[in-house]
Amino acid sequence: MNPALAVFGGDLPGWVLRGTLCSLSSFFWAVLTGFGQPAEILGMMAGVALWVLIFAGFSFWSGPGWSAGRCVVPALKRAAWIKFGVTVGGWLLFAGINMSKLHGARKLETIAMLDVWLGLVALGLANAVGGFHGQEHISTLNSFGWTTLVTLIDGALFAVVIGLITLLVLGWWRLKAGSDSKSESSPV
Repeated sequence: MNPALAVFGGDLPGWVLRGTLCSLSSFFWAVLTGFGQPAEILGMMAGVALWVLIFAGFSFWSGPGWSAGRCVVPALKRAAWIKFGVTVGGWLLFAGINMSKLHGARKLETIAMLDVWLGLVALGLANAVGGFHGQEHISTLNSFGWTTLVTLIDGALFAVVIGLITLLVLGWWRLKAGSDSKSESSPV
């Protein structure tokens, strides 16, 4: 087997896991809002699979040959886990608010669900591409293609979020490395 393909194949399962976990919340909301037909579920799976391949491909191509890739790829992987953690935190906050008697806290409920917000934006953009009126139109089509498009747009929005988190991770690592080197050279 080609050594390059072995490296890609070795990295792929991690991206499958991260991609699957990061997309579960969006999948749940999509099915809840009418995207439950077999063609739509396959469309969502196809969109997630394509994004998994994009992230795994980026990791593979930018990792070993690109000197900055040795930092970016681990930060990107960490960012995907952080995004998943934010989703879990959002679900916990959502559940806690719903179980509490604090009526004022209900305003936090929508903020907690980043996946919902990005999904609505993706749905709106896909509706605009199709010239449809109303957010719910695409969910009534029972279409593999339109559902895949919504999933790809949603994935692109999450790629931006994960990219921003990656920059924060890189900044944190740089800040931490700078403070570690200053404490090592300090005469105190």
